Amino acid sequence: MEVFTELADLKSLSVIRLGNNLLGGTIPAELGSIEWLAVLDLHGLTLFGEIPYEISNCKLLLQLDLSGNLLEGEIPQNLYNLSNLVYLDLHHNQLNESIPSTIGNLSNLHFLDLSQNLLSGSIPVALGDLQNLTHFNVSYNLLSGSFMPARGTTPAKGKPKLSASAIVAIVAAAVILTGVCLITIINMKARRRRRREDEAFVVESTPLASTDSNVIIGKLVLFSKTLPQNMRTGRLVQSLARQGVSDWWGTIGSVYRTSFEGGVGHFCSEEARDIGANQKSR
Repeated sequence: MEVFTELADLKSLSVIRLGNNLLGGTIPAELGSIEWLAVLDLHGLTLFGEIPYEISNCKLLLQLDLSGNLLEGEIPQNLYNLSNLVYLDLHHNQLNESIPSTIGNLSNLHFLDLSQNLLSGSIPVALGDLQNLTHFNVSYNLLSGSFMPARGTTPAKGKPKLSASAIVAIVAAAVILTGVCLITIINMKARRRRRREDEAFVVESTPLASTDSNVIIGKLVLFSKTLPQNMRTGRLVQSLARQGVSDWWGTIGSVYRTSFEGGVGHFCSEEARDIGANQKSR
């Protein structure tokens, strides 16, 4: 006891380590007057009594180890004043009451061991705020209750199950959507095909006689160069019928093609040429 009292007079101390000795007695409140104290290690002694509240006056304290003693009573509620505390070890004592929620304010705490005591009640929700905590031990106590989520969070819930009717509705909607997409694609292809067929168009013209030959052209069928070759001949009848042309000469056969300004070709059948020649001779 006298040793501890004398140490309290050394106001410039920053580290006190007396662990694993045969020293006994109580922790003197005078230790709280050492302003520069950063480490207080009194583990493995035979200290008894309560932890003095004055310890929280050591604002620069980084490590507090009082484990392996006979300390009793409650953990001081004002330990939150030790805002720089990184290491707190109070295990293997006879501390009782509940774990103070104010420990949750020690935001720099990395190590917390309160095991092998007589602590009761539940684990405070506030301990979920210790984001820097890497070691947490509260085993061998009398704690009860359930684990609580950290502040600002909600308990995890199971995923909701879909009913049979909901599943049927989803499948039906998917089938309908697929059908609509297929119909849209088919319609787009059909429109594109008709557009290509309509590239063929007919121009009415006054029958003319050529001075170089006996060809009379009664109908000129003009095609755009973008029209595929197989559609220029194989679908001529269909194109003429769509244009309302019924009195045209000849049938589909080999054709003559000439090019003129604008990049458009004109076609007339050989049979139409022969008919024109016969009419001229008559």
